[in-house]
Amino acid sequence: MNKLIRVIGVCLLSALSLGARGLSEGMQPFTPEFPAIKQELQSFQEIIQKTLLRNLLGPVPVLSTPKGTYLPDYGAVFNVEGNLYEIRAISPFGQQPRTQKELDDAYYAMLKRVEALRTQMLQAIGDYGASLEHLKPEETLAVVVHLFSGYDDPKRPCPTQLIFRVKKAAVVDYRDKKLSFDELLKKVEINRF
Repeated sequence: MNKLIRVIGVCLLSALSLGARGLSEGMQPFTPEFPAIKQELQSFQEIIQKTLLRNLLGPVPVLSTPKGTYLPDYGAVFNVEGNLYEIRAISPFGQQPRTQKELDDAYYAMLKRVEALRTQMLQAIGDYGASLEHLKPEETLAVVVHLFSGYDDPKRPCPTQLIFRVKKAAVVDYRDKKLSFDELLKKVEINRF
């Protein structure tokens, strides 16, 4: 029994010393500045919220508050849901079907909102992305906007997500005036589906 306890003790001490040695040789713990990163994430969440509220009108424009997280060796990822589709609701008290004009107007208004949201989100990323100071230059800033449209017409495509991704170094270069806004846009990857 004593021999077993000594073996376990030696194994534990070896593991602890190897772990301490790894940290002393330059390995970093998970996130040494987590409280600071958390504060930066919260500030950027507010920027996303304000950007959405400028663009999304209707009874329930923002369906969720923006949530950000830090992923080591990737960067910061933000998710939010918004409603871009605004049309007269059909209720038990007013069951008149929607006219083709109502459907067309709502669809084209939604497409305009998608474009306005894309433009303003790009501007927000450019203007405030560098405020995520604890992101490394090679890490990514990603914003995923889930779009609830309430629209289901296979003949007319309706985006369900806008995804913006850019390296932190690019937004820092934009802040430092090493890149113009047009040059920054070339570095932002936008997926829309």
